[in-house]
Amino acid sequence: MKKRYIVIIILIAIPIVIRKIFCWLMFLLLVLPGIIPEETLIEKSVSPYNENMVIEVYDLNPGATSASTTKFYLINDDNNRELIYKIYPKKEFKIEWVSDDTVLINDDLVYLK
Repeated sequence: MKKRYIVIIILIAIPIVIRKIFCWLMFLLLVLPGIIPEETLIEKSVSPYNENMVIEVYDLNPGATSASTTKFYLINDDNNRELIYKIYPKKEFKIEWVSDDTVLINDDLVYLK
């Protein structure tokens, strides 16, 4: 009797596991590449105090169901890219360098170090 229950559980579990694996494969192959949107460079601002400090502004448009986002990345001496500011939903922006480690973005003071 115990063997019969084990066989029934295995026969039920195998199709469920196979279906889960199939669904994950379809998700990875078909859905996931369309989820990650590309960032488009729209502006670059070089610091007047240090030419190695650059702010790159990217537009991120995820598609029809979401608004665009504007992302501000600091590119420093080592070519490291660090997200320092984000605007959601996308709107007009203004970048003004206050000092070598401070920048004003849309009336928000951002300290870079």
